[in-house]
Amino acid sequence: MPFDLKGLSRLANFGVVGNNQPASMWLYVTDDAHATVAAANYFNAQAQFMRKGDLIDVITAFNGTPLNRRYVVTTVTASAVTIAAVTGASWT
Repeated sequence: MPFDLKGLSRLANFGVVGNNQPASMWLYVTDDAHATVAAANYFNAQAQFMRKGDLIDVITAFNGTPLNRRYVVTTVTASAVTIAAVTGASWT
């Protein structure tokens, strides 16, 4: 499935990164598999709101099994968001 804005919430802003902008903590809940969420271009619709260094906690319920993984935004352009899994902070 494509990204669904209804599943995304900004939980907090914290610290500053890069260009003295606050980083944000996001929560995203979806029925998509983690492989789908982690794929290129998934969060592109939020490119104007996300910043490099933001954290995204993703809760999926793919096939009825809830999983939580944390991602960090590694790159943002005017139209694209790239994320990477944060190692050591995922639960299965």
